[in-house]
Amino acid sequence: MNTRRLTGEAAVYTFGIVLDTLAPFLVLPILGRYLTPGQFGLADVITATAGLTYFAVGFNLDQALTRYYYDEEDAHRRRLVTTHLAIVSVSGTVFLVLGVMGLHAFRDGLQDLPAWHWALLSVPLMVMSDQAATLFRLQHQPFKQLGLLSVRAFAWVLFTFFFLVWWRAGISSIFIGRVAGAVFGLGASGYALRSLYALRGSLRFAIRALRFSLPTLPAAFASWGLVNAARYFLVIGASAEETGYYGVGVRLTYIVSTIGIGVVMAWGPFFMGIKQEPDAREIQARGLLYFIAANVVCIVPLLMFAREAVLLLMGSQYLPAIRLVGPMLAATLFSNLSLFLFVQISVSERTHWQSVSYAIGLVVMVIANVLLVPAMKGMGAAIAMLCGHLATAGTMWFAGQTVYTVPVSVTRVGILIVVLTGCLVSAPAMTTWFGTTFQGISVRALLTVLLWSACLAAVGPRDVVRFARTMVGKRT
Repeated sequence: MNTRRLTGEAAVYTFGIVLDTLAPFLVLPILGRYLTPGQFGLADVITATAGLTYFAVGFNLDQALTRYYYDEEDAHRRRLVTTHLAIVSVSGTVFLVLGVMGLHAFRDGLQDLPAWHWALLSVPLMVMSDQAATLFRLQHQPFKQLGLLSVRAFAWVLFTFFFLVWWRAGISSIFIGRVAGAVFGLGASGYALRSLYALRGSLRFAIRALRFSLPTLPAAFASWGLVNAARYFLVIGASAEETGYYGVGVRLTYIVSTIGIGVVMAWGPFFMGIKQEPDAREIQARGLLYFIAANVVCIVPLLMFAREAVLLLMGSQYLPAIRLVGPMLAATLFSNLSLFLFVQISVSERTHWQSVSYAIGLVVMVIANVLLVPAMKGMGAAIAMLCGHLATAGTMWFAGQTVYTVPVSVTRVGILIVVLTGCLVSAPAMTTWFGTTFQGISVRALLTVLLWSACLAAVGPRDVVRFARTMVGKRT
């Protein structure tokens, strides 16, 4: 296990994902002042619909590419990559045509039709740029991936800002920026990507990729539903304003999900490379414990300072979103945990368990939305999201331990869950009792440090120190 290399790549990947996620955050203060909560809610509904198309086009091919890339010799890898690009291109074209036909068929019932068109166009372009980023990751070229994501993020911010502030394009500016970001990102990485593709693909690779990916497609749709279906329940059962508040809460969770995705992106290829080693199961167990601890460490300050975060990002008119932050951050923890556990399931190639897990989570979330949204509005949707992700992670854990058992310390994980639960209960009260005075902020900061210490105690200080020394210059 080359821990130093793993840690270095994970840091660069995480930085790239943070940068890519930071782009929408940079324009949030502008969106909060130029868009009302109702407009922001409509933009979220359009984004959610485009996300459904994104999963349909992507076919989870990144997972298939990661799974089989290292099984092929160097001479065949270029044809494998070309095959995956061809599948994305064909599926993207088909869904783009079908999407345009669908928009024109229902144009009378849609608000802001140009925004829907721009959102649809952004889907295949974003899938292609994400696949290019995955390819750089598999080549162990984190800085090239960072370059692609940096250009994409910069173009997104620049074009969104210009079309929103000067052109007054409204909601459409968000998706114009997304299209521009994908185009400029691919253009900037075109020269580096040229040598990684072959002139033609392989039918054998295409069949294998589809055989791996298609069983995960229901999981992709269910995963989309876990995150986005609540927006439709809110639009129908509450209001566009409540949808906007829900969207603000989701964006605060991006900070945690970004770190989780960055770690999983590095962990997946790494673990696939050592899965045959005798201590692979122990390494997976240790990685899982540290992963949960890192997520809890990120969640604690966001919970304690949710009010300040909403004021900074969106302004005072979005303050009602504060009440949704707690359950949504907890849901993000279990969402990240599901991603990490899928690496464990992928070793056995029983990818149907992902679809089963997300389907169970989606059913739980839909039932919770039906029961809670009419009475509790946005809070009901947030609690439903937590229930859905908890059911997904629980099923994924059962599946992972069934197909590839790892020796996880239940006691240590339990301590981390207790810390998270205590923070969920105490954070809203802390904001109410102590307010935004200097003394109140100091008390919340002190409590944050104490909860961090509890996380350190859960994972074991000696283990952390030993792991840190390994990262500096040793190989284990």
